[in-house]
Amino acid sequence: LTLAWKGEGKLEAPARNAAITKDLEGSWEGALDVQGKVLRLALTLANTPEGATGTLVSLDQGNAEMPVSTIAQTGTKVKVAITMVGGTFDGELKGGQLEGTWTQGAGSLPLVFNRTTK
Repeated sequence: LTLAWKGEGKLEAPARNAAITKDLEGSWEGALDVQGKVLRLALTLANTPEGATGTLVSLDQGNAEMPVSTIAQTGTKVKVAITMVGGTFDGELKGGQLEGTWTQGAGSLPLVFNRTTK
């Protein structure tokens, strides 16, 4: 094993997400029907001084909290990416619901999130 100094490490800070509207901020719950097995999801989105941030929790798979890596909102259109699992949600904010599609790998499933009061 040979080690050689190549200089100081260069790390780029993760990109910041733009702020989201008050209509999108808050707690949301939805469920995926994966071949007859229902998986409940909890999504929390918030604005911070550093930009929008969020977490996704799979309530039926050990309650592991996964950070949202990307939140993009253009009008009522919303895109949320969770790099940890290679998944994205593309949807639209409609009357207190987020209606859209969850895509992970080669599969896509319909997903509707409803606002919660948590």
